[in-house]
Amino acid sequence: MNYYDIRYMLSAPEIRLMVAELDGVLIASGYARIEKGRHYLKHTHHAYLGFMYVVPEHRGKGVNRLIIEALKNWAIEQNINELRLDVYYDNQPAIAAYEKAGFIKHLIEMRMGLTIPAATRPSLKGMSPLLLVSDLDRSIGFYTGVLGFSVQFRYEDFYAGIGRDGYSIHLKQTAQPPAADREYKRENEHVDITFSVAAVGDLYAGLAASSVDVVQPLREMPYGREFYISDPDGYIIAFLEEF
Repeated sequence: MNYYDIRYMLSAPEIRLMVAELDGVLIASGYARIEKGRHYLKHTHHAYLGFMYVVPEHRGKGVNRLIIEALKNWAIEQNINELRLDVYYDNQPAIAAYEKAGFIKHLIEMRMGLTIPAATRPSLKGMSPLLLVSDLDRSIGFYTGVLGFSVQFRYEDFYAGIGRDGYSIHLKQTAQPPAADREYKRENEHVDITFSVAAVGDLYAGLAASSVDVVQPLREMPYGREFYISDPDGYIIAFLEEF
C-alpha cells in the first residue's frame, strides 16, 4: 500500500475509494478519481479507475464487477458520463472482465526500450538515503548495536554515515518528526528503507526477541516474505526476502 496515499484518498472530494470485505477481511479494492479531459475530447471530465485488485482466491466471483458498479454509480452522482482505466495488453483475464462490465478498447499505448551505449551511461557506485534524526548518538547506537552497521564517518555533532555489506545510510540530526507523521507511517505501512535479505525468518526471530519495535510481523506476500520494524525516530524499515 506504499504507492497510494490512503489517507488523502479517503478525504479527497474528487476520489471515491471502495473495498469489498468478507468476514472482516478485505478481499478487493478500487477507486474512481475525477480527472479533467483533454481539450480535444467530447467530455470535459471523466472518472479514472485505479487500485483495482481482487485477492486470487476470490477472482471470478463477480467481486470486481460490484466494485466497478459502485464506482460507476458514484461517478454518475458527480455528473460524470465516462469511465476510463488502464490495463496491460497481455492481461487477458482482466480485459475480459472489464469488457464484460461494459468497457471497450480505446487506445493502445506503445513503447520501445532503448539501450544507452555503455560509454555514455553513468555508472552508479552506490546510494545513501538520508534520515533526519532527533538524536544522532541514539540513532547511531540503534543501527550499530541492533542492525550491525558500523560508523563510516562523523561530521561534527550533527551528521554521520553508517554502513554494512557495501550499503550506507546518512544520518542528520534535526528536529524530531511530529508524532502524527510517525503514526501515519505506521497506519499506512509507509516504508522508508527496504533491505533485501536472505533467511528473513531467522532475522525476524532474532529481532522480534529483542526490544525492537516490530511494526509489521513476518508475513508472506506475492513477491516474498517481509517484516517491518521502526527505528527510534519512527522511520519504517522493511526486510524482504524475495521469492
